[in-house]
Amino acid sequence: MVNRFPNTPCALCTNTSQGTGEHVLPSWLIKDMRDDGPFTLHVNDKPLSSNKKPDIATQYPSLQVTHAPMCSECNGKLNTKIEEPAKDVIRRLRDSKLQTTLTPSEAGDVARWVLKVCLLGAHPDSNHDSQHSLYDVPNQKFDCVDESWFAWLRNQSDPPQAFSVFISRVDRTPEIETDGRETEVSLPWLNIGEHTIRHFVKSFEIESVRFDAIWHPQWEFKYSLLETRESVQIWPKPRAIDLSTLKSIKGNAVRFIEAGFPCNVDQATFDKLSRTALGGPDSMLDRYISLLQGN
Repeated sequence: MVNRFPNTPCALCTNTSQGTGEHVLPSWLIKDMRDDGPFTLHVNDKPLSSNKKPDIATQYPSLQVTHAPMCSECNGKLNTKIEEPAKDVIRRLRDSKLQTTLTPSEAGDVARWVLKVCLLGAHPDSNHDSQHSLYDVPNQKFDCVDESWFAWLRNQSDPPQAFSVFISRVDRTPEIETDGRETEVSLPWLNIGEHTIRHFVKSFEIESVRFDAIWHPQWEFKYSLLETRESVQIWPKPRAIDLSTLKSIKGNAVRFIEAGFPCNVDQATFDKLSRTALGGPDSMLDRYISLLQGN
């Protein structure tokens, strides 16, 4: 077997990666979707095209996925602890188009799987099957790695409570996407003395099912789409959920705004800003922009 990541350490330990590494979207899902093509890759809701034909979206006969460097031992652990518990549930979500329910245990299994996909897909050493890499686009790959993002995968423990994971049903009917309603969610990057807090979101869709994973350390996150029943939260505190009651969101209904550079604040300013939760129209977006502008 060809080593896709020669002389590259495993994403989860110090061993050397072997074979094709970890399929970020797993091989069982690729097989399930083998007759669903052709497939078009999108970044920020825009289809990717080749340099030769920039106005025509590139299509692929099979699903193109990201791989992360992984040793055989860690790969086996992920399969046992993440893939196998979530496999049948993910299939049910996809096949039913969210016309189903989740038990607390199933919600937790899906959340762990979503975080695995999002975190390993954005790993700095990951690469993509296609001539395009979804993560060659700025801000798609991590430019640095926080140990806590991956330690739970290696240790087979629960993800940090600073992650929130959400499920939404997406309607991408073209005439529906242009209704003009958009929810903006600001995710700041702050330097507090010598301590840096950088919030981010990683999202992906499987047909009409959208998953969002948000890292928000030391700041409460309240997604405004929860109140309108357009999204449900499955991490932290997984619980029983009836997904069949979810309203659809438009493909362009949510725009996450990740800060492109850090803002220097003192602890008192941070404490004041973080009194209001992130995640909705009443969050700190306007105050944060004002802060960046020195007002």
